[in-house]
Amino acid sequence: GDHRVELYKVLSSLGYHVVTFDYRGWGDSVGTPSERGMTYDALHVFDWIKARSGDNPVYIWGHSLGTGVATNLVRRLCERETPPDALILESPFTNIREEAKSHPFSVIYRYFPGFDWFFLDPITSSGIKFANDEKYGGIVYLWSQLHGRLS
Repeated sequence: GDHRVELYKVLSSLGYHVVTFDYRGWGDSVGTPSERGMTYDALHVFDWIKARSGDNPVYIWGHSLGTGVATNLVRRLCERETPPDALILESPFTNIREEAKSHPFSVIYRYFPGFDWFFLDPITSSGIKFANDEKYGGIVYLWSQLHGRLS
């Protein structure tokens, strides 16, 4: 969206290099969206950036759905002992099912009979869960172990 492009321009004007990409199945990307696939893609983008960043810090910033991808990514990076310099979560959610249920677009539908079955069950049955609420504690623990303190 335009608001994101404007944010990228502001960050660039402050001297930051911004790298963003379309998730598989969205925007100009091909493929089918999946939690595993989006996390895998983000991991490869991070590795590509890290290989070119030298001693410059690398921050992971996730917005909305991107907070699920960012949380998964940082958990994987901490597990392999290569954490980013920071994790920024803008408009995070607990898990994708709760997000879909409380999203403003669903407000008029959530009280209809069958809402869970028709809207929510297909999301989670497809394997997309983005359980940020379950992963965040693990990230804090791993991060503190790797850095010897909380950053």
